[in-house]
Amino acid sequence: MSEHITHVAVYEDCVRILKNSGNKITPAFHEALENAYDSGLLCCGSRGNHLYALPILEKNREIYGTPAYKQQHAEQVAGAIGWLLHRASDMQMKPIFNDVDKLENPALISDECQMYHDAVSFREVYHGGKMSTESPYERVDESVLSHKMEANPASKNLNIDYLENLMTHNYLAQIVDNCVFTKKFDDVDQYVDKLIDYSLDLYEDLRIYVRAYQNPEPFKQQAYITNFNIYNPDDELIQFVRYVQENGKPHPNIHLENALIEAETQSNYAQALKLGIDYTVSLSEFFDKKISEDEAKTRCRI
Repeated sequence: MSEHITHVAVYEDCVRILKNSGNKITPAFHEALENAYDSGLLCCGSRGNHLYALPILEKNREIYGTPAYKQQHAEQVAGAIGWLLHRASDMQMKPIFNDVDKLENPALISDECQMYHDAVSFREVYHGGKMSTESPYERVDESVLSHKMEANPASKNLNIDYLENLMTHNYLAQIVDNCVFTKKFDDVDQYVDKLIDYSLDLYEDLRIYVRAYQNPEPFKQQAYITNFNIYNPDDELIQFVRYVQENGKPHPNIHLENALIEAETQSNYAQALKLGIDYTVSLSEFFDKKISEDEAKTRCRI
């Protein structure tokens, strides 16, 4: 799945909501998101790991509040939350990509649709790179989706084409280094061919990302974004998180609980935030032993 920027955006916006939600989640979660924010941010970008969230939380809830509970355990709790917030984004957005494929229009491709979604998140949540993430380790600036990163002053002192090729070869070398040659293959050529299957599906051409942000095609913007109501800045929940992002405090004229209820019928981004909050609350109730593992799995669609 693409949506790298959107996954991070949903995580950060959900944390903004949770930090202003009072006792909606257990104190252990508040502490984890405060003291191990980057762990959750890192995990929100990884796929499939939601399967491990409940076992990790079950283990950590037994030692929470005791001297055995250390920073590493807070990082694990924050990571579990990040995994489920990734899951919330997937559950909300992936059906849209399937719908794009069902259109059977050769000009519309689900992979490109995901990149257009990221372009919207970059523009609306991070103001085109003028605002970065809440983490000092996850840098977002205007060069992220600029052609050859030309918005970064350092790009003028580098041969960007050469650097990109160098980094690509370095990436592929790391993949090769992590693959083991075994007797399962008859020859070296077969082994090399199989390396592609072991690597990630590299369908994401950064140039398409840049075009989706810098020069979106009106027809595709309509088909990918407008028709599916991906992001609406007028949604109250979105207004709430943007206000918190810019001012560091809750919106004075928006009731958060009402905004969460209304989000269920609003833009897909607002719905993803609502789903993320629902998942996190379910995890919190499981952590506090208020619901069973089976109930938590059902609620979080694990």
